[in-house]
Amino acid sequence: MRTENEKALIVQIERLTSQNMILKSFVNLRIGLMIETNKQNIYDSVLNDLQKFFGAKWCVLRIIDLETNELVMVGGNTLIKKIANRVMPKGTFLEKAMISGKVVIIEDIATINSDERLPYYCADMRAVAVAPISIGTTAIGTLKVYCPMPRQWLESEVNFLETIAKITGLLLEGIDNRESLNQSKWDIIYSLVAALESKDKYTSGHSQRVSSIAQMCGESLGLSIEQLKHLRQAALVHDVGKISISDAVLCKAGKLSEQEWAVMKEHSICGYNILNSGNIAKPVILGVLHHHEDYNGGGYPAGLAGEEIPLISRVIRIADTYDAMTSDRSYRNGMSRSCAISELQKGVGRQFDPNVLDVFMRIL
Repeated sequence: MRTENEKALIVQIERLTSQNMILKSFVNLRIGLMIETNKQNIYDSVLNDLQKFFGAKWCVLRIIDLETNELVMVGGNTLIKKIANRVMPKGTFLEKAMISGKVVIIEDIATINSDERLPYYCADMRAVAVAPISIGTTAIGTLKVYCPMPRQWLESEVNFLETIAKITGLLLEGIDNRESLNQSKWDIIYSLVAALESKDKYTSGHSQRVSSIAQMCGESLGLSIEQLKHLRQAALVHDVGKISISDAVLCKAGKLSEQEWAVMKEHSICGYNILNSGNIAKPVILGVLHHHEDYNGGGYPAGLAGEEIPLISRVIRIADTYDAMTSDRSYRNGMSRSCAISELQKGVGRQFDPNVLDVFMRIL
């Protein structure tokens, strides 16, 4: 017989596993909304994914009316729209979220002071999480999740809601400023990379360092301006697919099991799917897809060899490996420059393109 603690742990694991699957679906599909021109489609899609992720009874999205300063409901449960289509945020948790720029959570609304409640209330509202939606530094609305029972909000849930609210703001900004859609598209993708690296302090700045190293290597290889742009972009987002990998695998301190390693290797394909749905340039997409291919054909996901592997991928493979070896991790200190070079040389012709590695050694 399982103890109550064991049962609770199993429930939590199942909940997190389900949430991770939904997050993976969200990341792979929602980037496609970057070309969306209908705001209502964005509202409905975001709320649908939130409701699935949280198993929530209600999710509501509001946008501010600049003439009245009221928050107007643009998506969510029709019952709430009947009782509170337009609300004043002043003095409520809605205002607190918009001013602070952070998610505000309430574990049980029935236990707090009446003057601290939301501007409307009914018996089925017990736990609430409110995230501000912003364009730039200006809060333009709120994204809220309601649950009918008291709830202890997990850090992963708060982070997810915050990320979705940020992406929603960027999507809306892209519609309002169609001429800057391309930059907004990259802002969204870079925000995913930032969210990924924020999970683990030891990976902070990794993508930027890999991009800088790859850029210098590409210049020494004589790449064109267009090729350098694609290389820089691919290097910045080469690990974006890891956003769909669970924290238990992604942040594990130590060696991964065979099953965990199989999950980790999916990130190349996940990254490809994210970028492909965002209509990103093909060289960037393929560069990300194949950045773990080995020069002798022993890598993944396609087992390409030699010049079958895109040049962008061959450059990122070396820059990525070097930065990983020289960076500190929770379970080890980073290697010295000389030790890392020695390890790279051991992989010449096997993992790494000899010509690209030779150029890399000269610019390092």
